[in-house]
Amino acid sequence: MQWSTKIAPALALAKRRVVVKRPDYAEPLAGQKAPSAVLTKNHRFDIYPCIKT
Repeated sequence: MQWSTKIAPALALAKRRVVVKRPDYAEPLAGQKAPSAVLTKNHRFDIYPCIKT
């Protein structure tokens, strides 16, 4: 499954942002770095803003 098939439906339904919880060592989804992230001791929360047209 590609990044777009995983995150696109969530971005279409979300009103402000989509947050993806990942292990801190994990590669970004499909190599596409999130515009914003919050790091904790063992996890990383990748934050993808919604782009509404």
